[in-house]
Amino acid sequence: MCAFTNFDENNFSQDLFFCVRKIKLLEAIERKDYKKPVEIYKNEIKSFSTKPELEELGRLIYGERVCDYDTEASTVQLCIELEDLLKTNPSFNGKLKHPSLDDKTLTVVKKR
Repeated sequence: MCAFTNFDENNFSQDLFFCVRKIKLLEAIERKDYKKPVEIYKNEIKSFSTKPELEELGRLIYGERVCDYDTEASTVQLCIELEDLLKTNPSFNGKLKHPSLDDKTLTVVKKR
């Protein structure tokens, strides 16, 4: 990603970096590694202070709901969001051939 854009290039790039970090956070929750999401939040996500989801993620990480969180549905939603961000980011225009997230791909994501 860094070969094509940087964080400050445009709003699409900022959203893209944020989305990737949210996926990383969900993967740590999915592995039941409850210390890692706190590290990811503090070191990688908290710097996105303008994002409205930041407060919700903080409550998730520091609250008692982390073990009950539906990571599957959130991961699928984030994959769709990531695909849209890649397609709409002008930094990637003409540089990538975007794969389609069809139902089979999302099924694989759900089964992880």
